[in-house]
Amino acid sequence: MDKKAITADRARLMGAEEAELKQELIDLARKIYWEFSLNSLVRIDIRNDANGELYVLEANPKPDLKRPAENVTSLVALGLAEYGMSYNDLILSLLADRLDYLLTQHGDIIPHIVELLH
Repeated sequence: MDKKAITADRARLMGAEEAELKQELIDLARKIYWEFSLNSLVRIDIRNDANGELYVLEANPKPDLKRPAENVTSLVALGLAEYGMSYNDLILSLLADRLDYLLTQHGDIIPHIVELLH
């Protein structure tokens, strides 16, 4: 098990030459999201074999959402700028998604949320 901190110099974003693999990973992530009826972000650990076939090792419901710092980064946050997002945008969108889910699927929780806000 790798116990070193995840730093920006230990990771890299996929380049244009890897567009096909990147799209395959995006498609796999979408498939997992929809087939398991997920309503939140998850971290997917994937490996490939000698033939390049992808295998999902784990889908973790607790993604790495640490705020990137000088000596530590977050794989979830590493490529956000590529999509015009910041770390704060990610956190706010996750909060908005969770609130939407709670309000549409569990409307009876609204009084409790209002109570917490006061």
